[in-house]
Amino acid sequence: MTVTTAQPSVTRWEEDALPLPGLGTPAPTRTPPPPGTRPATPRFSDVANFVQRYLAPATATRLGGPVVWCPRWWEHPGAVLRLSALWRSWELLRLQPGGMSTWWVSHYDPHMRVLLDADRGPFYRCQKAHTPAGALRTEAPPPDWRAAPTFSLEGA
Repeated sequence: MTVTTAQPSVTRWEEDALPLPGLGTPAPTRTPPPPGTRPATPRFSDVANFVQRYLAPATATRLGGPVVWCPRWWEHPGAVLRLSALWRSWELLRLQPGGMSTWWVSHYDPHMRVLLDADRGPFYRCQKAHTPAGALRTEAPPPDWRAAPTFSLEGA
């Protein structure tokens, strides 16, 4: 017998609200900055501000063919997660020597290749107009699924 779970209707995604992997895994604690120091103020207040004021203007590309973008990007959970990762990594790396070069090559380029991919990216349904995102179907794992044997690559 196959048990399927209803897929939640998500209208607002926040990376911090996603559950951590593993049952009973405690949430990470944020360590305060050392005494006498102040953390750097983020340049952009949130991912939407980052996308509107930095990423979109910096990404001048021809749309169509193999490249697609959805103006309603916030309604695509996979896009929100990637764009949030881009924003957070940008905020960290902008203050480091050579950090912006690292950000463009190691973060922006790979994420944007996926985001703008008309065949497999999160906006693939939005060729002519926004089409709500689909999610992968999932089934609930059995209660003892964590007891399954682990596989080792040693000796492979």
